[in-house]
Amino acid sequence: MSAASPQILLVEDHEGDARLLQELLAEAGAGRFTLLRAERLETALTHASRPGIDLILLDLSLPDSQGTETLARMHEAAKGIPIVVLTGLDDEELGLRLIQSGAQDYLVKGQVTGPLLTRALRYAVERKRLEEELREKSRLLQSVLHSMADGVVVADETGSFQVWNPAAERIVGAGPADIGIDQWSEHYRLFLPDGVTPFPTEDLPLARAIHGESVTNVPVFLGRPDQTEGTWLSVNARPLRDETGRLKGGVAVFRDVTIAKRTEEALQESEARLRSLVSNLPGAVYRCACDPDWTMEFLSDAIERLCGYPASDFLGNRVRSYTSVIDPQDRELVEREVLDAVAQRRPYTIEYRLLHKDGGIRWVYEKGQGVFGTDGRILYLDGVIFNITER
Repeated sequence: MSAASPQILLVEDHEGDARLLQELLAEAGAGRFTLLRAERLETALTHASRPGIDLILLDLSLPDSQGTETLARMHEAAKGIPIVVLTGLDDEELGLRLIQSGAQDYLVKGQVTGPLLTRALRYAVERKRLEEELREKSRLLQSVLHSMADGVVVADETGSFQVWNPAAERIVGAGPADIGIDQWSEHYRLFLPDGVTPFPTEDLPLARAIHGESVTNVPVFLGRPDQTEGTWLSVNARPLRDETGRLKGGVAVFRDVTIAKRTEEALQESEARLRSLVSNLPGAVYRCACDPDWTMEFLSDAIERLCGYPASDFLGNRVRSYTSVIDPQDRELVEREVLDAVAQRRPYTIEYRLLHKDGGIRWVYEKGQGVFGTDGRILYLDGVIFNITER
């Protein structure tokens, strides 16, 4: 009970019982509560609908209402006020039904003592407060789940779905179904990345989580019947455990990555076409960083025909830098011409000698230009190198 003199609504028509309860409440200490009494349910409902009532002591047998119906009507009117029921029957089954119907506790008349009554009232208020906190957290969780763009589903250890947010239903095109884990792939049309092979039950991310495994970014192809091309999902799943560490189920969070997947495939296709085109050019195509080491970021295979070393040697300057195969007599010329062109934001053309792996010399013609960012800063150099030795 709070120290701010809580107001108790006593709903009791029997004068002797009401007096006894007042005396028992007085044992808690004078001034620690304010008692308001109603002898009929209709009067009590009016009091309960007004602000200021902290707790209700309710007798189920009233002149205008009897039994659990009394509790049901009071619970509806109380709007969150904790209710402790007074009953003349010492019946645990009845007590359980009363708790399930909204009572915080029940007391048997004739067995009530001052300390027991005080403790019951204090606990009732505290339990109600905790219930409200839990309810508020539940509302917050539901709000978060409903606002998420990612699908979230939770299943218990048997595979029965406990949570399935709106995004999950939108992405999957269906809601939770009362089916076994072994039917998930068939029911929801879940396939391996080949888009043809049904996803094996034991490998499903949520099934793995239910068995205690955490998985990240698992690709799943969803063959929705209302979509001709299907949907690509990226799924993360984690096991759920209670405070003792015992497995209680799993949670899966997934998102639709179809657009990203299609974009990636288109980019790979475009890069493959570009590489095919570049590989057939007579010159070596490059992209390098405009740094002191002229670090190669891309270099076509044609460079091997010019200097005898594979392109992989030069990428990232892993084995050797490109400048290391430029004839020492020409390096300063090449560097000066490139830097002047970058400073003037113009293309550059240079003829110089390359040192071939076989010990010979190859004359090359290079044409390139700088690529600049929106802030005017140089990003890299793009160009092509041709063999002009015969000329």
